[in-house]
Amino acid sequence: MNQGLRAFFSIPVDKPELAMAQFSAFSKQVPLLYLMLVANTVALSATHFQTAPLYLTIGVPCILYAVSIFRLVGWFSGRRRSVTAEQAILRLRGTIRFASILGPAFTGWAFSLYGYGDALQDAHVAFYMAITIIGCIFCLMHLRAAAVLLVFVVLGPYVLFFASTGILVFQAIAINILLVSAALLYILNIYYNDFAQLIASRKELVVQQAETQHLS
Repeated sequence: MNQGLRAFFSIPVDKPELAMAQFSAFSKQVPLLYLMLVANTVALSATHFQTAPLYLTIGVPCILYAVSIFRLVGWFSGRRRSVTAEQAILRLRGTIRFASILGPAFTGWAFSLYGYGDALQDAHVAFYMAITIIGCIFCLMHLRAAAVLLVFVVLGPYVLFFASTGILVFQAIAINILLVSAALLYILNIYYNDFAQLIASRKELVVQQAETQHLS
């Protein structure tokens, strides 16, 4: 990984104000992120309950629920106490790492349900993954590295899997989701850059005000 790419997927330690702003904004969206994951997973499990093995409709989802709740509780407990910039950076880096783990975990589970039901149930698998990808992009808008990483580790397998089914509808859906995700990432990148510039401008304004008060 070259230096530019490594910097893109990292939380810069030389911008503590940006890290604190990211942490504050993202902590408000964490409940929505995990509640969405759990709700979507419950729905997909329910539609396959009668046709797929119990370990796929109950066993594996319960593990995913437990991990999601653990992460959710961790973020809630962190919101109740003040954090330093260093702690915020560590928490954000942990989120990026978890995105690279939970993304493939949920994706692999959804793929494992494909083929156990009829055409409508298979379509639900495709819908589940598509809507979850889009929802995660929005929930991770203040943490660009995690959003982009999640799209790469989930969207790539998604497109390859459904493009290889030989079913025209699923192939069209795969291409459609690819284009929509690309557009969302483009918008997210613009939003993130504006967000970072806003934080930098606010820092400069605070410094200027401090210098003015000192001179006066």
